[in-house]
Amino acid sequence: MALDIIWTISAQKDRIRVFEYWNERTQSREYSQKLNRSIGHRISLIKEYPSAGLSTDKPGVRFHIIARHYKLFYRIEENNAYILRFWDTRQDPDKLKLLP
Repeated sequence: MALDIIWTISAQKDRIRVFEYWNERTQSREYSQKLNRSIGHRISLIKEYPSAGLSTDKPGVRFHIIARHYKLFYRIEENNAYILRFWDTRQDPDKLKLLP
């Protein structure tokens, strides 16, 4: 199954915020680059095995864990994998109710 990956605006903003945080905190892009490689690896898995992610209580929404504290939420629709959020699990979980 050849899936196209589509990042929602929320997921794009999440990723940018996380990378900016780590770039500022460490004064380096090294950790952000490591996270980005991990995301790329999980995206490859989603493309090849769309159902491999863990399921959630939201119908059709699955996730992969990235570097212990992050979850990559996604939904498969037809030939597309929609990346819904790149979530830091140390945040208030009530904010995740805004998951599309």
